Amino acid sequence: MLVQLLFIFILFMPALGLIFIGLALAPSHRKLLWLSWLGALVFGLSFYCLHLKIEFLFYSFFVLGPLIFGLGLPLDLSRAKRTQAGLSGLGILIIFGLTLLALARMLNRV
Repeated sequence: MLVQLLFIFILFMPALGLIFIGLALAPSHRKLLWLSWLGALVFGLSFYCLHLKIEFLFYSFFVLGPLIFGLGLPLDLSRAKRTQAGLSGLGILIIFGLTLLALARMLNRV
């Protein structure tokens, strides 16, 4: 059970951070809902590439999918809220990286 939760954390925490960064970069005056569907499709395609063992496409689509999804979310946010979403996404990515670094150091000592 713990391994499954760790796997979910490893896969979806950077995706959540990238969604927030995409939301921060989204234009506030236009609604690009079709980009959300495209981002979800690209994100799903990344796991298909993982199934096919094409790692380069997996990592490319894994980064682009959530970012495109966040760009297309139909939210009308003020500039302050978009800045807050971008900083939250950046913070999630930093905490995720530090967590992976701590796990790697812990596993090397065992």
